Amino acid sequence: GETPIIGGSFSAEDDCSVTVTNTRRLADVKLSKLLDDRLKEEHETKEFEFKARLTEADGTAVSGFELADGITTDTSGEAAFTMSPTNITAAERSFKAPVGAVMTITETSDPNYQITASAVTMPKEGVGEAIANEDTENDNIFTFHVTDDGAHVTFKNVRKMAEIELSKELVNKVSKTESFTFTVT
Repeated sequence: GETPIIGGSFSAEDDCSVTVTNTRRLADVKLSKLLDDRLKEEHETKEFEFKARLTEADGTAVSGFELADGITTDTSGEAAFTMSPTNITAAERSFKAPVGAVMTITETSDPNYQITASAVTMPKEGVGEAIANEDTENDNIFTFHVTDDGAHVTFKNVRKMAEIELSKELVNKVSKTESFTFTVT
């Protein structure tokens, strides 16, 4: 049988095989989806669509990488998934991502909502620090470099609200006191 040599040496006359295993370091990435309090009951069962994209620092797609069970990047480095927060809690999902890669998380935008995204590091010890979003153009996209500390990325939806001004003008008033009921739906 073969006897593995660990930390030893061998001569040119020895018949042996050498196996070198490189294991890429992975970091934890946690994603949270929050709703503004006014939206919790309205969207109790809504599925929000997301896309994660992994690239190397040089922009090359990281394909075939399993971010989480059932979520693997395609040939362009992208993987689609959904999240469904309840009316009580946020939706959360945990991923693994290769250290040194660039990760972009995108929530499908909706013109009726203001989406904000933020992130902090998740060090093993101590307090996390804010991570700057490398995408400064789009509120529904968060891009960052994956470090050993990992990241906790949060997307929050706030319903865009309009102001409505209602006025009633009477012509040919009959009495000094009149009452009117309005229904707004």
